[in-house]
Amino acid sequence: MEAANEAKQLILKDNKTARLGVLKLDLASPKSVKAFANNFITRNLPFNILMTTYVFSLLLQHIRYSDKKAYGQSKLANILHATELSRRLQAGGANITVNSVHPGFENYKSLDSRDILLFSEHEPNEQYSDLGTATTCYVALHPSLKGVSGKYFVDYNEFKSSTFARDEDLEKRLWDFSNKLVDVAQNT
Repeated sequence: MEAANEAKQLILKDNKTARLGVLKLDLASPKSVKAFANNFITRNLPFNILMTTYVFSLLLQHIRYSDKKAYGQSKLANILHATELSRRLQAGGANITVNSVHPGFENYKSLDSRDILLFSEHEPNEQYSDLGTATTCYVALHPSLKGVSGKYFVDYNEFKSSTFARDEDLEKRLWDFSNKLVDVAQNT
């Protein structure tokens, strides 16, 4: 909460008329998610944008394996989930857009200088966290993307994701698996 309140103060410093609120939310805790939702609903505010990252990997942090593999799987899960959610919302007639965005590479403590060099050699257009956030904001806010849903973006542009990330059966299986995980977590 401290970091969120600091960010709020920075925004208010530059934009004194901004109306901002900070609510506590721990995505790894179903109890926290439910409390957040109830708190938000009671405020009767519009819900315009939700940006998430690492939602899936938070549930699996007790499993030990390669950081890079976990990162890749969490990004794949993000794309699969966004596409399936978009499909379900559109089928239900909802006027909600859902997209996934390559977040850019961040300076993770788990990466050493050799890892960063490898990323540099293989990802010439890589973004670091400051720039990675820009694409996320662009996709969420730019008027030209109003109504665009179920897509994947890299460096401000729609991008054809991997074959795995376009597998509708895998999207549905992840959706069902996620629902089971949430149900189990809520009942424990």
